[in-house]
Amino acid sequence: MNWADIIAERRAADAAANGTLSNLPGEGAPLDLSEDLLVPPDVRALLRTL
Repeated sequence: MNWADIIAERRAADAAANGTLSNLPGEGAPLDLSEDLLVPPDVRALLRTL
C-alpha cells in the first residue's frame, strides 16, 4: 500500500465510524450493473448483438 491508499482507507474508516456514510440516497438498493459505462456506446451495442 502506498501513502494515498493508507490515507483513503483511514478516511473511509473514520467516515463509517462517524455515521457519515449512513442514510445516503440509494443505500441498500441493488447496483445497476447492466451497462458498463467505461465501454463506448457503439461497442456496447455491438456486444449486445453478439
